[in-house]
Amino acid sequence: MMARRSSQKFGYEIRKLERHDHLIWLRLWSAYLRFYDETLPDATSQRTWERLVDEMRPGITGLVAEQADGCIVGFTHFLAQRHTWHVKKVVYLQDLYVERSSRGRGVGGALINAVFREAADIGAPHVYWLTKSDNHSARKLYDRMGEITDFVRYQTVQG
Repeated sequence: MMARRSSQKFGYEIRKLERHDHLIWLRLWSAYLRFYDETLPDATSQRTWERLVDEMRPGITGLVAEQADGCIVGFTHFLAQRHTWHVKKVVYLQDLYVERSSRGRGVGGALINAVFREAADIGAPHVYWLTKSDNHSARKLYDRMGEITDFVRYQTVQG
């Protein structure tokens, strides 16, 4: 389990998502989905929440950035997965969101660095993530945190 990591410089700490965070997580999750013009059934969001806090079947991990006053201003979700090219699992940083009023203060970078530390703890050879090509403000951060690969993503909608 992740130890709490503080950033006194910015006045917040990165910690694991906990059950009592549900309402604030749901508010931030909804804002994140709106940002990407996505609409999910309530049942899908509820199932996502349950997966994030299910201690009996760990899979997706959630971290939050919490200010000194207890206000949560951002989150990230990530998972370690098997990979055919590596013996050890790799980490996929699936979601990252920081409340608009807290952007530009190091919160996103701190959340990403926390995922990097979690990946290092399990010996993961790398962390990867995706974003929309027109998400210019996030890409400024991502360009400092990682490198763009030559891979192109394809997908289909099933059913």
